[in-house]
Amino acid sequence: KEQGMPEQEGKRIELLMMGLFGFAQKRREEYYLLKLVTRSIQEEAEHSASLQDYLRGTFFWSRLLSAYVRSPRDRKYMRDLFGPLVRESIFENADLDLESDPMQIYRASINNEELSTGQRSRRNPDISREEAIRDPETRDLFVSHLQDLRDICDHFFILLEETLPRMPYGLRFIAQQTFNTLVATFPGESQQHLLQVVGHWLWKAYLAPALTQPEMWGVIDRGLSPIHKRNLGEVSKVLGQVYAGRLFGGDHIYLQPLNTWVGEAIERMEELLVSLIDIREPEQQFDIDEFNDLFARVKPTLYIKMADIFAIHHLVTNELSHLSDSDDVLREIIRELGSAQNNENEMMGVGSNEISLQLTPKFHDKQDPEADLKQLFMETKRLVLFIIRIQAGANLLEILVRPITPEDDDKWFALLDEEALHQRSNPRAPSAYSGMMDDEPASTLLDITSMSYAEVKSAALENILILEQQGKVNRHNQYQDLLNAIAIDIRTKHRRRVQRTRELDGVRATLTQLDSKASYLDEQLQSYNDYIEQAMITLQNKKGKKRFLLPFTKQYNHERELARSGRTPKFGSYKYSARSLAEKGVLVSWDGYDATQWNRINVTISSDEVGVFHIEGSMGSLMIPGASASVPLDDLLQAQFDNHQFMNLFRGTGGEGGLKLNVNLFLHLVFKKFYREE
Repeated sequence: KEQGMPEQEGKRIELLMMGLFGFAQKRREEYYLLKLVTRSIQEEAEHSASLQDYLRGTFFWSRLLSAYVRSPRDRKYMRDLFGPLVRESIFENADLDLESDPMQIYRASINNEELSTGQRSRRNPDISREEAIRDPETRDLFVSHLQDLRDICDHFFILLEETLPRMPYGLRFIAQQTFNTLVATFPGESQQHLLQVVGHWLWKAYLAPALTQPEMWGVIDRGLSPIHKRNLGEVSKVLGQVYAGRLFGGDHIYLQPLNTWVGEAIERMEELLVSLIDIREPEQQFDIDEFNDLFARVKPTLYIKMADIFAIHHLVTNELSHLSDSDDVLREIIRELGSAQNNENEMMGVGSNEISLQLTPKFHDKQDPEADLKQLFMETKRLVLFIIRIQAGANLLEILVRPITPEDDDKWFALLDEEALHQRSNPRAPSAYSGMMDDEPASTLLDITSMSYAEVKSAALENILILEQQGKVNRHNQYQDLLNAIAIDIRTKHRRRVQRTRELDGVRATLTQLDSKASYLDEQLQSYNDYIEQAMITLQNKKGKKRFLLPFTKQYNHERELARSGRTPKFGSYKYSARSLAEKGVLVSWDGYDATQWNRINVTISSDEVGVFHIEGSMGSLMIPGASASVPLDDLLQAQFDNHQFMNLFRGTGGEGGLKLNVNLFLHLVFKKFYREE
């Protein structure tokens, strides 16, 4: 439960947790994230004094759920559910108005009347709501608005019924587990009421945000107008009342005419919720169990930044007393890791790049003493699969004891040749002699491709005898258990391929969304830059009235000299003595020149390119070597934004030293001379 947690800290921990679970982009990580969320719900419910206490709580798991459901992988469902509703009922209906407040309807009617006639309406705009609803035109519009509102909400339930089987499994699983937890924790509450609690949570956490902000959830690809937002808000208000399981009361008196429909919709919603939580177990859905990591041919990999590792270490260390008992294995891990601060100091030089960690079930060995036996069983299944491709029989035992003929050897070597040819023509295709039982490449001590068929049968028989001694197979059923296991593996392999395809689709959807967002942001940035550049050109091109210069002044002579030589900058040039700039506060110091020399030194500030200012130093008619620099306006503004009081020019260019300027006063001078409208 969140208690006084700063928003920034909560967001940081949320990102750490989602990163730790790979943002649930793969089935293993999604499975464990869902287990974490549902376990958190169970813990919070068990520590709540009552159902009301639980409902008033603000829980951290809701942050994880919010991040989980925003995955681009699951946005397709939102488009399927809300897309037709928003497009057909809201966007394509230009005249739609779902306003349910009679006063607003009355005043809008007056405005429309005055706009169409060009004359002031005779109706008084300052009346009560009771008087407004008695206005015939207002009453007709009010009834029409409520009918449209009811029809659109009806459309939502039709779409929900059609798309319910496609609702993301993870969300349905969390809803199911929340309901089961509440039923077990609060037996005094009716199951119907608890089902409504789950429905209201589903609405607030998942459905309502996508309905009221469809452009943020991928439902539509354009922004909302104020009338669209208001109409969606009215739809959300009615559907929210349905999911809350309550009729409209005195706070929404003008929506009470919908109460008959709301009552029917509540019953409809409850039936949908029963179907929503009727799902299979997550182990079946994700084809995973607690031993998967132990026997996986390819170990799971975690991609994480060093800074995140240290942050998690700090977090776990600080909360260790709340996370584990005194004999928990987590404490042993923390002791082995040592001080989080010391580890961070030692690894400071590694950098902040992402690293990959192969995860190993270090503490799992003692929980599964049959690891070797399971590996042997897996190896035997592979051998048997090859054997039954060469010889046939009534049962496996008959095939195993059948003598090998020269024809069988020929079939075996033909299979090997066929496989070798297949591998040469399709080097990336999976081998028929590796990974037959799993999606992953095989890791076996037996190189079957170099064995004769007799050696394959001999190895299989030896393994089967060991398995029989351990009670894993039985010759009384002709070792049918092995064939059953192979059949299950084949079905599992197909399911895993489907799952992997789903994961790949999720990754592709994520990349597509990211590419689309990147393109959009690039376009926005380019549009912004173009606008800024055009604005700067417009500002610098503002000439106004021609300035009057006193004859024979420094600026008068400077402009005449530039005009005679044909070097007049496009946006102007201004010449000052160093003393004058110092008195304005612009010039702070100039290495190599003391204040007594500033009367003889001139500084010219000119601009021949939009947003770029050229600064030159001269003494008399001679340029000071190296005293030349170009300063973009962006650099000046960035220095001001970074709270830099001074900036240095000419340093390291071979000149007489560094020119130190006051950033704010130099900016003021630039804006005054180059961007003012005279």
